[in-house]
Amino acid sequence: MIQKDLIREILLIAFTAAIFKNLSDSFFQQSTANSAFYITYVILCGVMVHSFFYLNKTVTQLVTLMADYMKGMIMAYSLAVVSTSGITTSTTVYEFYLLLIYAMTTLTNVVLLPMIKILFVLKIINHISKEEHFSRLCKTLEGVIKFLLKGFLSVLLGVQLIQSMILPAVDSMKNTVLQKGMSAIPGIGSGLNSAMTMVIGSAVVIKNSIGAVGILVLIVIIVPPVIEITAVVLTYLLAGIMIQPISDKRITGAMDAVIQSGKLMLSMIFTMALLFILSVALIAFSTNVNYYAG
Repeated sequence: MIQKDLIREILLIAFTAAIFKNLSDSFFQQSTANSAFYITYVILCGVMVHSFFYLNKTVTQLVTLMADYMKGMIMAYSLAVVSTSGITTSTTVYEFYLLLIYAMTTLTNVVLLPMIKILFVLKIINHISKEEHFSRLCKTLEGVIKFLLKGFLSVLLGVQLIQSMILPAVDSMKNTVLQKGMSAIPGIGSGLNSAMTMVIGSAVVIKNSIGAVGILVLIVIIVPPVIEITAVVLTYLLAGIMIQPISDKRITGAMDAVIQSGKLMLSMIFTMALLFILSVALIAFSTNVNYYAG
């Protein structure tokens, strides 16, 4: 999982920076030592920029893949909801997921990823000099990103919860009236009622199965990119631990730019996936009301 080639590059840069610094402190003026540090710092920045753009590309492709998958999945799931709850709930489920997909892609591509890019650049600039000038700004930006993720999850789940409390009950009332009317038919009423209950029960199994399979497929989709991003983050964490005793603190501080960016990207992926999973579970539970009521 750890990228050995990347660790070797970082260690080589860190060891070179340490050697230049020690030699410059012993035999040359302070300006020479600073020049040596800036040269190695620029080289390290090049490595980190390459890693960051790799992470950014991985996340962008994953969000696109998740959106495309969810568009196809909700078609089948909405049709299954019709047979267990009703047209009102099914239409609302479909519209909600379209809103979810649009909000997810917009928030990711227009807001969160640009903010993470800005944070990455600020963290690199912040450690060029010995005194940190943008540390508070970086912390504030991190807090804003985390707040947006939590707010996005809370708002959409709240909307879905309210819909799940009202709409299935409306469809259940309509179906209950239909069932009562069928059962009132002399001779065949009880048989029709039993057949309808059996059909709804079978539809519930199919609907819940579609939801469960949809969740499993989503997990399969996100696991490989998550492993790739985690590998990069762990690589920089391990490299930072190894070079901290010998390297300038600005080197290890700059490496936090990739680490924090990767962590925020992982949080973004997990938030999107969790929102989708909880929404499917909530809809599956709430739309079983007709079967339980019957």
